[in-house]
Amino acid sequence: MSSEIFSSILSPSNQPGSMERVELSSSQLASSSGTSLPTTPSPHPRGTAADFVKADWTLWGRQEWAKWPGFERYIGGQDTRAWWQQFGYRVEDRSTSRQGNKLKWICADCFARGFKKKSDFCFVCSTGAAIKKHLRQAHGILAPNEVARGMGASSLDHQKITHFIDADVNNPHDQFLIGKLRGRFSSKGLRILVLDWITYHNLPFDIVNTERFQRILLYGNPLLDTAHIPSAKTLLRMLESEYKGAVGPVTEVLRSARSQIHFSFDGWTSKSYTSFLGINAQFIDHNFVQHPILLGLRPLSGRHDGASLADEVADTLAFWQINDPDKLGYFTLDNAANNDTCMEDLAFEHDFSPEERRIRCAAHIFNLCVRALLYGSKRENFAAIVAADGDDQDVDEQQIDHAIDEALDGEMDNEDEEMQADAVVHPDEDFMSSHPAPEEINATSFREYGQYGAPGMLHNIGLQLRASPQLYEQFRRSQRKESGKESTLHWVFNNATRWDSDMRMMERALLLRPALNTFFNDVQNRWETESASENTKPAVLQYRLSAYDWKVIEILVKLLKPFEIATKQLQGIGIPGARSTCGSFDEYFPVFEILLDHLESAIEGTILEEVEDPVSKEKRDVEVAIFDGLDNKTRKLLKVFIKLGWKKLHKYYSRLTSAAYVGAVVFNPAKKWRLLDQLWSRVPSRKTKTWRSEYEEKLLEIWERYKEREVGCEVTASTDGASMDYIERRLARSVAGPSGTQTSPFAASSRGGKNTRKTKQSAAGVMADDEYARYCAEDVVNSHNYRSRPIDWWKNNGHRYPRLSLMAVDMLTIPSSSAESERTFSSSGRMMVPLRSRLRREIVAMAQCIRSWSKAGIYTPSLPLLSLSEDTWTDILVSLKDTGDI
Repeated sequence: MSSEIFSSILSPSNQPGSMERVELSSSQLASSSGTSLPTTPSPHPRGTAADFVKADWTLWGRQEWAKWPGFERYIGGQDTRAWWQQFGYRVEDRSTSRQGNKLKWICADCFARGFKKKSDFCFVCSTGAAIKKHLRQAHGILAPNEVARGMGASSLDHQKITHFIDADVNNPHDQFLIGKLRGRFSSKGLRILVLDWITYHNLPFDIVNTERFQRILLYGNPLLDTAHIPSAKTLLRMLESEYKGAVGPVTEVLRSARSQIHFSFDGWTSKSYTSFLGINAQFIDHNFVQHPILLGLRPLSGRHDGASLADEVADTLAFWQINDPDKLGYFTLDNAANNDTCMEDLAFEHDFSPEERRIRCAAHIFNLCVRALLYGSKRENFAAIVAADGDDQDVDEQQIDHAIDEALDGEMDNEDEEMQADAVVHPDEDFMSSHPAPEEINATSFREYGQYGAPGMLHNIGLQLRASPQLYEQFRRSQRKESGKESTLHWVFNNATRWDSDMRMMERALLLRPALNTFFNDVQNRWETESASENTKPAVLQYRLSAYDWKVIEILVKLLKPFEIATKQLQGIGIPGARSTCGSFDEYFPVFEILLDHLESAIEGTILEEVEDPVSKEKRDVEVAIFDGLDNKTRKLLKVFIKLGWKKLHKYYSRLTSAAYVGAVVFNPAKKWRLLDQLWSRVPSRKTKTWRSEYEEKLLEIWERYKEREVGCEVTASTDGASMDYIERRLARSVAGPSGTQTSPFAASSRGGKNTRKTKQSAAGVMADDEYARYCAEDVVNSHNYRSRPIDWWKNNGHRYPRLSLMAVDMLTIPSSSAESERTFSSSGRMMVPLRSRLRREIVAMAQCIRSWSKAGIYTPSLPLLSLSEDTWTDILVSLKDTGDI
């Protein structure tokens, strides 16, 4: 590169506060030290660093003021903090009636040299971006930070593409090449890339203002200068503009939704102690495409009671113009008491039944059930769970004692017949636990074992490791000693609000079982070496697990496996993927039945375990005994815990009174009433004689409201054929019973003949041509596609059931859990780190909404952020040419 490129950097002047000025023009003007204006306002070249005419108010005579009608000298607070203030005049523009942007800056040099086009040297003072750009490009005057890093106009900011590629502008080939390069650059495209990068990685917006970020861009692109790099305020304005532009299209999508719009909402507090209410919606559009989207991330202040939540939800519904009673769907919420109050207020305002429209989040129920199974139903550290998941005060001492009596019923006769323990004993493990099962099982000993039993000891080990960095480092050293590898695994710390953290903790502990034994030996040896008589015994040593404790951990992991699969299943959004089940709402009720069956079998001492054939890779379930190797005391105690988990799950099972729970199963053409009748008739203890009639009466009452709807439908083809997955295999066994064969519960014959089974029509007095009656009277459909996505069946058969299809789709699209709100909080949490405490809450909400809408595909942004991952992303950006592009 030519040395003359760098020849124009001058030294700072001796006057305090003066800025370094860079000379760009080769034509030199005489230094303008006088105070008079040029006699003829000719288009002289603008002053550079060497001959810049400084601001001097004595130059403003009547003739000059006449050229600026409506302008007057600004005499407000003289803000001298901005470095560019000294190079111009601050004036107030009263020639316009607009309230904002009245304070302006006029370049002193351009004014003195008589330039006529005012827009070239008169700028709004708000941000100074245009002023700095003018000083840099027209006069070669740089900001202090640019001078400090030696970034002269000739080094990075103004390196010319001709110099960079050693091009000859007189050569047609080089001219063509330069033209092509300039044609491939879009300043708007650059802004889109920067905004996409920041929002995707949840980075601070002001990172674009940092020196080192700008240096990277300038070094890599000779076409670029700092004027093309967007500021943080520019990016925020782009985001705000994008959000405002999306509100209209999203509102139209919601208005034209084919199904009802269902909702889930939950509260969340960020690590910077900012509270939000995330409100999500789920619906089917007119093309039968299902969408889960974020409607709002509203800031919460004050008490989070039911009335306050109802106000926020009602305001959100009003904002999105969801005021049609036929469009307002169901609400999937956790078990918090304030949600009950919220639903009552919303039901009063929008005229619906709160009991019918309130769906309980399956994942939250499973959390309560597993907590009861692992630790009992009431512990001091359950305060967080009670606050998050509802009132759990009904399980008092008498109920625990009653549950213990129920679980031990029939066991006391065999108390003297002690079972032989066959747990695998490692050389470094004791057989007897430091916290064995109590001799007498009562409420007190039960609670103590819940705190210091096998899972409780793992939790306490985690507390010790977290409290001592030295102990944690010893834990890692013990891993290296045991494995001979440098890499180590972290301990998994459980928490009180996510039951799967307990399962992960136990799985990780089983994986590190040899290393844990080494760890305890190392801690014991070090304590004994360092004079055990003088030093207190390390507390972690009291939580050393015996071979017996490890046996209990293995049993608990097996017990929790179905809960893990069910939780992941019902946290889906109802859109099928690789699996034949996807979390659609028609799976909600059967999954509860499966888990109740699982716990009832566990109380009897057997569970089903999934195994895979090593050759065919086909998965199947085998029955295994879980209490082998346990003594009577531990076996009976585990039955108490399992019984408490069953009682907790059954408690909420009995509260599934909304007709939608059953209606979603009925409106799956591969299940219908037939599946429910098979499940209920097999388990009389979970079914009253009035269940069928009560649910169907509610469904018929809802059906009456759909009969007068206007309808329209389309018919498409579908394909069949697939093997059963985990949920379907368990459901098949539940339907068949313990001795039944494992055949598909959906495999009712549709080929005709004597063996064809039809679902009986039990609704008395229903007209023969009634759509609901005709549907229930037809055979169930044996189709993989329809059983995993029943909405497709209603799409293809809507012409046969034009009104019933509306009701079916409304119920099948209800979310089974409020997991979508949790996903929103996870994304927001990565954006709202404690160091970004100044980030406005509305910015977070807009960024998360745009992300959600773009991902759902219901809004195509003017900034094609999702298209940037495609192979043609450069062409997309090039097409966004801006007026200020090169």
